[in-house]
Amino acid sequence: MAVASAETDADTDIMALALTAGELADIRSDINELLPDTCTIRQVAYANDTLGQPARTFSDRATSVPCRIDPVKSLSLTGEERVSSMKNYIITEGQFLLTLKNGQAIQETDRVIINSVTYEVVKVDDNQSWKASVRCVLNSVEH
Repeated sequence: MAVASAETDADTDIMALALTAGELADIRSDINELLPDTCTIRQVAYANDTLGQPARTFSDRATSVPCRIDPVKSLSLTGEERVSSMKNYIITEGQFLLTLKNGQAIQETDRVIINSVTYEVVKVDDNQSWKASVRCVLNSVEH
């Protein structure tokens, strides 16, 4: 596992961590080994149906994409309440956190199918210091 080097900013007296390109590549490789499932990412297109009404259709953006899906729990392992969050977005119980390889294309209008279950992407976390993976918040689509 990569270890970040520390640098001190004398003006703000804040410790900042800097990663080399090699260290970031090592972290990405480690994360990729922790993606036990595969998914299909489906992108939306809008067209009119036979009555001229707007309708959404989905087509595959990517298939057999390595991933990991984790349910969001409102209790920590110690039984204390907690709130999971991404910058400017609160993740609540009943939602899911999806991890994909760095660079995988996905949008907030997409759907994801994992083990025959369809999810809607409600948030893509693109506000990270180091782009080590792609993280998304999902809701299950009920049929």
